Amino acid sequence: MTAQKLDDNFPTPDRSTWESLVAKTLAGKDLASLDHEIGGQRFSPIYAPTASTLRPRMAGTTALVAVPRPAEAISLLSQRYDRVHISADWTQAQCRATFRAQDVVHVDTHPKTGAFLDDAIGWISTVFHDPFLTGVSSVDEHHTLLGYVSLDGAAWELAGANATEELAAIGAGVLEGLRAGATSFHLRLALTPMVFESIAKRRALDAILGRIQQWHGTSFDDHVHGLTSIRTFSAYDPFTNILRSACSTAAGLIAGFDTLTAMPHDWRCATPSDGTRIAANLPHVLREESHLLRTWDAAGGSGYLEALTDGLARAAWELILDLERAGGLGAARETMFGRLQTNQAASARAVATRKTVLVGVNDFVDALEITALRQLHRPSESSDGLGDPFEPAFAGLGWEALARRAQGKAVGIVGVGELKRHKARRDYVERLLRAGGFSPEDSAEPHVVFLVGHDEDYPTDGLQQAKELTAAGHRVVVAGRPGELEAGWNQNGVSDFVYIGADVLAVLSQLLEAHP
Repeated sequence: MTAQKLDDNFPTPDRSTWESLVAKTLAGKDLASLDHEIGGQRFSPIYAPTASTLRPRMAGTTALVAVPRPAEAISLLSQRYDRVHISADWTQAQCRATFRAQDVVHVDTHPKTGAFLDDAIGWISTVFHDPFLTGVSSVDEHHTLLGYVSLDGAAWELAGANATEELAAIGAGVLEGLRAGATSFHLRLALTPMVFESIAKRRALDAILGRIQQWHGTSFDDHVHGLTSIRTFSAYDPFTNILRSACSTAAGLIAGFDTLTAMPHDWRCATPSDGTRIAANLPHVLREESHLLRTWDAAGGSGYLEALTDGLARAAWELILDLERAGGLGAARETMFGRLQTNQAASARAVATRKTVLVGVNDFVDALEITALRQLHRPSESSDGLGDPFEPAFAGLGWEALARRAQGKAVGIVGVGELKRHKARRDYVERLLRAGGFSPEDSAEPHVVFLVGHDEDYPTDGLQQAKELTAAGHRVVVAGRPGELEAGWNQNGVSDFVYIGADVLAVLSQLLEAHP
């Protein structure tokens, strides 16, 4: 086909053509309604190609870091991974029995553990966690004297930081490390299922580090490690976490992390199954079988990605400057804590109202299996000094707590009018109840009954059915906004409503309290 024919059959669209098509789809809504927020920054739905010079440092291979638990360690570590990442499950006796001298062990807990590994056994250890402190104070004295600093941005993400705050915490920590004479940094970033955000965050980190080198006038070495975020992991439908981890791992490979760790999908469960084996294989499959590293900079050329990278880098740099004005990351800890609390409250609100959908948690729950959660201990509570310093800021904790308490509680669903008129609302209510751990029944037998119908049928049949159900001792919840009928609903004993945008978690929790 000639170029002329190609141009005739596939004309190059212009922005006005795109906007006219979108306007028809939006049916009167403003184009700004398509804007979305990532890392605390707002972005539009369309971008033109850019001439950005930002390019990732693509590694030819990506070393993998095992994340074993004690029960799985012997067989898993026989493969001799490049590095090993351990956590609070490990006791000192298990450490001595499992590892060899001169193993490189990444410790996901308190610096005291790293000191134990160095002094008692002579291992080479890297301490990832003493979260929220500066880079210099988050490593033991031995590493500081060597000019080596480990900075854990993933710890901030785990506690609720968005992408901008995570990048700023690393950047501010690097500055403090440089002032203390550090020349080498191990930096860890969280990889989330938001693929573009994770790729852009990695690229933005390079821009920030380059700006720091220019500003400080000192060159330094850095190793950037990616860790799939367990903050996004559900506990009661853990297999959905495999999908989340796959997206996160793919983003890490495409973005060009030096090394990465795929966390086991059942990490939050007290009794793990084969999560570690799947997590260890996941990067191999994506790298070797899906060939994600065959194309150098597979994400290059995307105007959206370049704009996202630039936006995150600029916002993080402004926050770094604010932290420096406040005396550095250590002096501004309380300010950062306040930001984290604000983020956590906003995330919890979005999940409670289902504005943010967590598959397997607050919507689209398949077979809800309530399992025991993995116990996390703080260092002061652990007999051997090992312990996770904090729990993940998982926004779905409220839903998981509700599901655990509501197991076995039956809730009725009663339709108003023909099924075809209210099927969409019936499906909505069934999904809502299953997410809350309830057992929906197509009857009016249970104490709590949901009334589902079309808005046009509520003024007549709906109010009458509500009156009959409340007279029979049932607690009635209406699917839909009360609107102009609110007074009528109240007169017939109805005060609870569920609809898109409502705090449905609060409604379900109140119903559970009233359930016999």
